[in-house]
Amino acid sequence: MNDVSVTTRAVPAEKASSWQKILNLAARIYELPAALVMRVDRPYIEVFKASSNPDNSYAEGGTGRTSWPLL
Repeated sequence: MNDVSVTTRAVPAEKASSWQKILNLAARIYELPAALVMRVDRPYIEVFKASSNPDNSYAEGGTGRTSWPLL
C-alpha cells in the first residue's frame, strides 16, 4: 500500500458550524448514540466534530491510535 501524504488544513468556523448541525440532525433522525467527523493524522485518529446529543460518549479532540488500513 502506498503512503498518502496528509496535510492538515484549517476548517473555517462557518463550515464547522454547518457540520455540527448536520451531525446533530443525523443523530436525531437515525437515532444514533453518536455522529462524528473524524480527522486522520497517522497513526492517530481524532474526533474533530461530534454530535451534541446526550447519548454521545465521544468528546471533540479525543484521539486514539489506529492500525492501517482503517477499513
